[in-house]
Amino acid sequence: MGKDSGQKDITLRFIEVYNHLAEINPVYRNKSEFARQMNEHVQTLNAVLNGRRETSITFLNKLFHTFKVNPLYIFFGKGNMLLPESDEFTDDNEKEVKRLEEMVRMLEKDISNKEIVITAKDETISAQKNENNTLIEQIKLLKSKTEVS
Repeated sequence: MGKDSGQKDITLRFIEVYNHLAEINPVYRNKSEFARQMNEHVQTLNAVLNGRRETSITFLNKLFHTFKVNPLYIFFGKGNMLLPESDEFTDDNEKEVKRLEEMVRMLEKDISNKEIVITAKDETISAQKNENNTLIEQIKLLKSKTEVS
């Protein structure tokens, strides 16, 4: 059975990316250095570049995270080869973290306020029980006095 053409296309796009990265950063012309950056064996990289092996998901995941390669480009040939160098994604994540931290602070304050209200209600209930017990005792005393007379 022949190689899956989709997988072959993915491998060919990986080779394009490798060549592009080696062109813009001469350090990566050294396959050993490129493989080291990806935390991958140079033999695996050579096998992929020479067409003896297809790329694996693990291999591609390392590529995406190490070199900011656009997964849409690798898988579908869509979009830019590389993701933008900006901190756009990091900024969005930091904004979301700050938003969530503020939400947690508000919830903690809300919980604290509710605990104060619960404590006040418990104290009110306790005071009412004491007052009820006093009234019951007074009623008993009055009943006993009326029965005696």
